[in-house]
Amino acid sequence: AIYTGESYKKVTDAVEAASKLADNATDEAKVAAATAINNAIKALEKVSEAAIVKNLHELTEALADPNVQFIQLGADIEVSDYLNVTRDVTIYGEGYNITRSVSEATDNESYVVMVSAGKLTAKNLNLASINTQSQPIANAVGITVQSGASLDFDGGTITASSENRSAYGVYAQSGAAAVSVTNTEFVLTAVPEDRYEIAIGLETADKNNVDPFSILTKEGNTIPTEA
Repeated sequence: AIYTGESYKKVTDAVEAASKLADNATDEAKVAAATAINNAIKALEKVSEAAIVKNLHELTEALADPNVQFIQLGADIEVSDYLNVTRDVTIYGEGYNITRSVSEATDNESYVVMVSAGKLTAKNLNLASINTQSQPIANAVGITVQSGASLDFDGGTITASSENRSAYGVYAQSGAAAVSVTNTEFVLTAVPEDRYEIAIGLETADKNNVDPFSILTKEGNTIPTEA
């Protein structure tokens, strides 16, 4: 079986800690070390039948294949356009980066990932939206979650930088089903002084008058500015 690097590291860390116990360590310390190893093994996360991707072509192919439920990054990947998630899928980032850099005129949003349907689950993934274009003005957005779609993002870093507009880590449109962002670091830069640096943006207009904050779960994040 293939296990995520993060969960496997917890096992190796527990084993290493146990190996450093002194010969005269107490029985209590030895039991605690053995328990830590067992708990780490039980918590191993399998990447069952995962597609391991190392370039943009492999990544887009895996996202488009309905038979691929799990995707594991094997290298940093640069994207020229946003990645469109249209179904339930899990991406294990393994600490690698997906970066979109926009320097020429496109549209008014330069996001890395759009979750347009289904649920995106991402673990230990780094995303970066870097917008240096002068016209048209464009927000830099890590992930956009559309109406009816869901996001569960746990671990990693989301970077958004815009030369001429606002920077959003995650932006949930009106009607988004659920957004969970945990244990994530946000690095946000909006160059114009009158623009915003927002870690998690929630569109407030909802025809059903749903409180946008009711869809949000967040904890353990490093957030410089939030709305």
